[in-house]
Parts: sequence; C-alpha cells; structure tokens
Amino acid sequence: MTRQLTPVGPGTLQYCGPGWAAQARALDEHLAGLGEPLDAAINLEVAEEELLHRLAGRGRADDNAQTIRNRLQVFAASTRPLLDYYGEQGLLFSVAAAGTVDEVSERILHAPRDVTRRAPAASGQPGTSRDLGVDIP
Repeated sequence: MTRQLTPVGPGTLQYCGPGWAAQARALDEHLAGLGEPLDAAINLEVAEEELLHRLAGRGRADDNAQTIRNRLQVFAASTRPLLDYYGEQGLLFSVAAAGTVDEVSERILHAPRDVTRRAPAASGQPGTSRDLGVDIP
C-alpha cells in the first residue's frame, strides 16, 4: 500500500469508496509519517431522487428503481464507517453535489475554509445533510 500512497501535493483530492475505513487509517498514518496530514474529507451529497434519475439514465438493463435503491442502501451502509471515522476527527465536510461541475468544484474548494466543522450524529443515512460533517449549500 505504501507504494500507492506517494505524496501528490497540496490541493489533491483522494477518492475513498465503500469499506475503506481501514485504508483511511493507513493513509492517515502514512501521511503523518510524511508530515503531510490530511486536511479534509469531502462527502458529496445528492438527493436520492436525483441519484435514481442519474443512474436510471445510464441505459443498463438492471438499472430499475428498486435495484438502484438497493445499491444506494448498500453504499450508505458500507460508507458509514468511513464517514464516522473522518467526522470524529473533525475532517468531514458534506457538500451539495447538485449543479454544474464548476458549481460543485467551487463548493469543494471552499468547504474546508468557509465553515466550522462538527462531528456527525450517531444515526442517519450517509448522503443526507442532517447527519454528516458540515453542510455546504
């Protein structure tokens, strides 16, 4: 794993997906060893109905509403530990991901410096503004 975690410089976005809480801890340890701790973890939020619309438009045969809802539930459950991990450290920011690429990019770039951090609540679904990190409209 260390070979994959070479320093990439300031302003870099690192993707973390389902089940990566152990990898997140390893990344934090590696970055700390380099003297370059993680600045922020960004959670991109999209309303379930918008996700259903986006995913159903891909044209895959198995992309019906129920299948997509099931995938979203699995994703929410599998990413919760990662969101909790970064939320407990005060590094988690939730950003509204609806809008143009430029609009969402601006929200991401300004999230860590524009708001005060807060820890997520113990319950709730990932991807909803009521329980994660900090909300950026």
